Amino acid sequence: MKYTHRIFIPLLLILLAFILSTASCGFLKGVKGSISGTVYIDGRPQAFGTIQVFKLDDAGNSTYVAQDRCTETGHYIIQGLDAGTYSVTYLNARGNPIGGNTTVEVRLGRFEPLDLNLTVQGIPSTAP
Repeated sequence: MKYTHRIFIPLLLILLAFILSTASCGFLKGVKGSISGTVYIDGRPQAFGTIQVFKLDDAGNSTYVAQDRCTETGHYIIQGLDAGTYSVTYLNARGNPIGGNTTVEVRLGRFEPLDLNLTVQGIPSTAP
């Protein structure tokens, strides 16, 4: 039994050292971030709208990155994002923007939760 421990512990330490060294050498560079949430307008989930995501640079300029269609329960997910600051916009099923832009900071390897709680003030929900 002592002989097994003499081999097992050093092998475990070597494996741990390998994992840590590959992570620091860029082995995990392919890991991206994600934004996920639900869109609500006046407290109700919004089905079949579109979420658009734009990456913001240091000067505040935006570049279109991705979009996703909301499910029937208003849920969306945008995957494969680099670390950085993003602006998120909601378009209703007719393609009209509702509410303003929301900013979110994306970190690698993380699902950033972002529920959009929007209000339509003075605009009928059936407006073209």
